[in-house]
Amino acid sequence: MTTLRSSIATDLITALADGLQSELGTDVLVTVGLPVGMNSGDYLGIGIVDPEDAKSRSSFNSTITWATDMTVDGFDEVGELSLAAVAIRGSDDLSEPIAAVNSILSDLIAWLRSKWSTSDLLGIEGLWDLRVSNLDLTTYQNESGCAAYLQIRLAFQATI
Repeated sequence: MTTLRSSIATDLITALADGLQSELGTDVLVTVGLPVGMNSGDYLGIGIVDPEDAKSRSSFNSTITWATDMTVDGFDEVGELSLAAVAIRGSDDLSEPIAAVNSILSDLIAWLRSKWSTSDLLGIEGLWDLRVSNLDLTTYQNESGCAAYLQIRLAFQATI
């Protein structure tokens, strides 16, 4: 390893934001976090748990241990990063935003598979495993329309 790092958090968030914006195109706004005052549309927020929750939640967590027995091999980092796929519509048909967040998930998985390698995934030195590990769908309806929110957890393993 040529670069000493304390975590891959920043590199992973940046690689996902840059790569997924070009992969998902102009139909989905990809951001770190989510924009304030979202309107009808599709969004993918990286490093966010619940856009409507006033409580603080963990959007990135990891455990770091010695890679091998106190050697210069560095450390192993294992953890999860949370993403939020959000679709907002002005209608009362929940099937539309649910289909939209699932489409974002499908495109995310297809992109991760297309970038797969045995080491240095997404160009991040030491990242050797990245996959969807958990999903949680929440829907919302009121007189203004409806929305679907899909929390996506990505599990990762890296040597730092």
